[in-house]
Amino acid sequence: MIAMPLHLENELPVIQSALYLKKAGVKMGTLIRNELIPDHELAVSNIISDSIPRLDIEKETALQYLRREEITTTPGKKGWILLTHMQLPMGWIQVITNRINNYYPASWRILNK
Repeated sequence: MIAMPLHLENELPVIQSALYLKKAGVKMGTLIRNELIPDHELAVSNIISDSIPRLDIEKETALQYLRREEITTTPGKKGWILLTHMQLPMGWIQVITNRINNYYPASWRILNK
């Protein structure tokens, strides 16, 4: 699913006729088994709503997240949560009953300590 401002909907074909567009819009997520898995692109975009549940984390937890290591924090809510550090969005986690799934892109993870 891709998000694009409505005012650009009619202008997009005109732009595409003159220019090669590799991508237009912000990827919101992928639908898997009737559930929308939010995309990392949405997490770091400027279109994300303030009503999305967020969890601000300290530096060490942020580094664990960026390394795709297990995160040991208690967000208090279940479901999709946007992780932030110093109020800047970092990416998504999914809080399940007994664990937290890290959805930071594997190809972007920090490999060294």
